[in-house]
Amino acid sequence: MKNLFLAFTATSLLFSCNPSASSSENQVEAVPAAVEQTFANEEGVLQLNNGSKWAANAETTAGINNMIDQIAAFNNLEVPDEISSYNLLGTGIKHSMDEVFNKCTMKGAAHDELHDFLIPILGYDKTLNGEDLDAAKEALRKLQIHLEQYSEFFK
Repeated sequence: MKNLFLAFTATSLLFSCNPSASSSENQVEAVPAAVEQTFANEEGVLQLNNGSKWAANAETTAGINNMIDQIAAFNNLEVPDEISSYNLLGTGIKHSMDEVFNKCTMKGAAHDELHDFLIPILGYDKTLNGEDLDAAKEALRKLQIHLEQYSEFFK
């Protein structure tokens, strides 16, 4: 009796799970559940907001544009090719960064992404304020490229 019950249960399961065994009018199409997309910040890696740019506060954008303008002016001026010239630019970049940090009102994932963008600037600025002229030149080149990426990730 026990074996007959097991055989009946196994047969029922076999036919109920096999789509060809049941009639098409009794089949119910599975609909995938809606998946909520959440943002997972990967520290140090710039990412879009599910394909869109992050909303940044006006003060942050103004600070980034100020740094871009400082670099453009530095490149257009006939400044002496000395570390002191790069140190002076570094001081201006540091001031702009301080303004961005002090006036930041962003929250959440946008704020996290902004920090992923800003942290490398601190490293470039430190090199601009250093003693190695060649390193300062390279830091300026990289900083300029980095700042140009702001508009790709923030609006």
